[in-house]
Amino acid sequence: MTPALALAPPSAARFRPGLRALHLLFADLAGAALALLAAVLLRSALGGRFDPAFYARSGGALLLFPLAYALFGQYSPVAHHPVREIRRLTAATTLVFVLFAVLLFLFKAGVDYSRAAFLGAWLMTLAAVPCARAVARKAGSSAPSWGYPVAVFGTRETARRLIEGLQAQPQAGLRPAAVFLAEAGAPETILGVPVLGTYASAPLYASRLRIRRAIVAFSDLQGHGLPRLLESHANVFSKIYLMPGLDGFSSFGVETRDVAGGVALELRRDLLVPSRRLAKRAFDLAVSGVLLVLLFPLMLLIAAMIRLESPGGVLFGHRRIGRGGRKFKMWKFRTMYADGARILEQYFRDHPAEHRYWRENMKLQRDPRITPLGRLLRKTSLDELPQLWNVLRGEMSLVGPRPIVDDEVIKYGDGFGLYCRVTPGLTGLWQVSGRSTTSYSKRVELDAYYVRNWSVWLDIYLLARTVRTVLAGEGAY
Repeated sequence: MTPALALAPPSAARFRPGLRALHLLFADLAGAALALLAAVLLRSALGGRFDPAFYARSGGALLLFPLAYALFGQYSPVAHHPVREIRRLTAATTLVFVLFAVLLFLFKAGVDYSRAAFLGAWLMTLAAVPCARAVARKAGSSAPSWGYPVAVFGTRETARRLIEGLQAQPQAGLRPAAVFLAEAGAPETILGVPVLGTYASAPLYASRLRIRRAIVAFSDLQGHGLPRLLESHANVFSKIYLMPGLDGFSSFGVETRDVAGGVALELRRDLLVPSRRLAKRAFDLAVSGVLLVLLFPLMLLIAAMIRLESPGGVLFGHRRIGRGGRKFKMWKFRTMYADGARILEQYFRDHPAEHRYWRENMKLQRDPRITPLGRLLRKTSLDELPQLWNVLRGEMSLVGPRPIVDDEVIKYGDGFGLYCRVTPGLTGLWQVSGRSTTSYSKRVELDAYYVRNWSVWLDIYLLARTVRTVLAGEGAY
């Protein structure tokens, strides 16, 4: 055995790609079954018709869910982007319920089935299936047999970045198993993955190890005859993923086109299209209006508790920069003492290191100005509920870049122009990606990513992630 093969991982026989599809299939059945059962039991508890025999006879229809998901490509060995997955799961689930409705009509069984239970089951299934899939992925992806082994092509630095990304997302279904570099050198490892040789040696090692998939850094192979190399490796790798080096763009914002006899990537900026903005605004109005009505009693309770805890107003308004650079007053529940400026000044005199952190991040982990109730409100993000009024007025959106102040403009650099072209949001990628623990430069990157890749489905995904983040108290202080 060559030294390179001695470094190599076990044969790809230890990987069982079908395991991932099986996990997801059982998760889909469990999620759909729980949603249907919950809807029926809830309707029964509220005084609706309930015929156990009818629902028992209909249990076999659950198999329609995995069938529909398979038709929409939801058991692919490699995971789709979460936004693309939610969109397809929603379409497939809705198709199944439309089919249910047709069957109930054809077999004249509609009188035995509650319309409220039917609607509730549809809505619950839309939420339950993605949640069940997330649990299944988290549980299954830790198994060594989960997913496909993949070979990584590129320079040492590119290979390192790709491996870091793949190892951080094992649930995606691609496990880095070997590295092939442009430059020759002694066998080594990159983040625990063996470097087996150069591009030319890849077919030999990949065949012996039964690695059938490869990830290729497009820019790194420009000078190495990329088309010829791809063709020479076609008999070994059944699937090759080309990485074009477009950081900040996602697959659901990019499409391939044939242009002048070659492959071109079409990059969309849907958030800058007037008709798409109108759809986003309609979504904001509908959701924020409903939330304001539902949460109004809770907001009254919070206001009363603030008045009882410390002197001062209930609400706090702060000037922020909105779309087009226009200023607006962003509302929050007051979480600080009335003389917060004096308290902070004294704190910085006593803790100069904290003053430096403040200048860099505009936040403090232990802000002395915050009241005990205010700390709880911030931890749970309940202090931001008044911003639903900003959303209703059109000054903010439910999802978007975090509103910034004048002092932060310089931190955005060239990205400030992109920021000004959209409406800032109550929540966004920053809030679900670590919030206060995320560096400011990373926050700017996340805002730019959101603008480039926006879709209604991305907003829905981020709102769902926000609920989980708030409940877990991730990154809040």
